[in-house]
Amino acid sequence: MDDAVNLDSGGSTTMSVGGTLVNRPSGSSERAVGEALVFVNSPYYGTAG
Repeated sequence: MDDAVNLDSGGSTTMSVGGTLVNRPSGSSERAVGEALVFVNSPYYGTAG
């Protein structure tokens, strides 16, 4: 890894890799997602403008 970003990382932070939960958020159940940061390892070919 060359770069990293640390966002809120509070007790409700959830990390999923390949559809598998890889950490243990606090609480007894999954919480609704209000915001998400998604990393897609492929080039973006959007339209300019």
